[in-house]
Amino acid sequence: MKVRVAAPEPLWLVDTLWHFWDANWWPDWPATARNLMWFYEKSDGPSVDGVISVTPTVMEDLLRVTGPIDLSAEYGLVINADNFWENIQSVTEQPTLAKTNPDFVASLPTTWPAVKTALPLRQGLEANAGNKPKKIIGDLLVKILEVLPQKLTPENLVKIMALFENNMAGKQILVYFQDPALQAAAAERNWTGEVRSADKDYLLVVNTNIAGQKTDRLISEQIEHESAIAADGSIIDTLRISRTHHGIKGTPLTGVRNVDWLRVYVPAGSELLSADGFRAPDPAYLQDRPDGSLSSSPLLAEENAAALDTESGAKIYGESGKTVFANWLMLDPGETVTVTLRYRLPFNLYETKRPDGWLERLNGWLNPGAAELLSYSLLVQKQPGAAADDFTSRLVLPPDVRVFWRHPDDLPGENGWDISARLDRDRYWSVLVQNLKSFNE
Repeated sequence: MKVRVAAPEPLWLVDTLWHFWDANWWPDWPATARNLMWFYEKSDGPSVDGVISVTPTVMEDLLRVTGPIDLSAEYGLVINADNFWENIQSVTEQPTLAKTNPDFVASLPTTWPAVKTALPLRQGLEANAGNKPKKIIGDLLVKILEVLPQKLTPENLVKIMALFENNMAGKQILVYFQDPALQAAAAERNWTGEVRSADKDYLLVVNTNIAGQKTDRLISEQIEHESAIAADGSIIDTLRISRTHHGIKGTPLTGVRNVDWLRVYVPAGSELLSADGFRAPDPAYLQDRPDGSLSSSPLLAEENAAALDTESGAKIYGESGKTVFANWLMLDPGETVTVTLRYRLPFNLYETKRPDGWLERLNGWLNPGAAELLSYSLLVQKQPGAAADDFTSRLVLPPDVRVFWRHPDDLPGENGWDISARLDRDRYWSVLVQNLKSFNE
């Protein structure tokens, strides 16, 4: 790095200096991609036209199409969809595991030859040998590119198309392009991972593993959301986030404490009423501060200026057009922890702008003098790169308010909604309601 930059404060738990490998900081992918590009260029890398992110889930899916990949000459391993994660992590984390769990990596070589392939290689892969643990990822991709053309049967072509479609919808693949036309085309297909604007309610739950090794793979999460609309139209949301650690204590990579910097993105201007269930690392581990030689990233200005909720210790700040509530959450193998947040939304059901779409105009024509229609909606975004969460949402309406129209049509709940879904992609629900009390008066 030509420039030394202070890391985001939660990363001070491990290092006050910000590194390229920790630059994937924001859930808004364009912001993160531009940050990665900046780090790359400031490290003597060339300028680039775009950034594509791919998670291990994509690799596992791809290996189900290609079948096993033989890396026995380079690593003594044959990689398939079932052992991909464990084998790749064993190699990339070998220096650490050699100290903490030496038996787990005893059979692995400590240095690796350059990958052998007939493909024309770039980035120096043809000479990429030695003790470079993460080179196995590039070597595996080379072997997959060798094998894949042989697998392009009509049946497999359909599988590959479905694989990419599902993983892009599920934010396991994200793209960012410098070219505005390319970026706009990708954004139209929801491939670019923005934190999106929302007319009414909004939710994005973001978990960032810091010094928790690879425990995220064995964490399941349930999100319970409730919006209660009072008689005066004010809206209180209650959010419960429950995380369960399914690991076994002492197991390499996954049998340790999960240390999570939890961020909850809600509509801008939301007011935190209460928060409980957070658990921070021992203060002794949070004492490091950047020295004066490190510059501050302007991209962290809002986060660095966060207000502090003294009762819960939560940080409150603005980012990507949202209000963010953030704090630590830790859990040990076999443990379940629940965080509960209550916050008031920044709008009132009766004071918000009335919808002016075709449905309201049709209702006014067919039912002159009918009660005005009021809108309420919820956009829930999936965290990029994360597994799908179990999600529930309950909308509680005042006694004199009735649902007139729903989206989707099969949205459950007699008066309001009761949703149960898998957050394997972004989700959106909305209703138009009538204020019967106002109409009768």
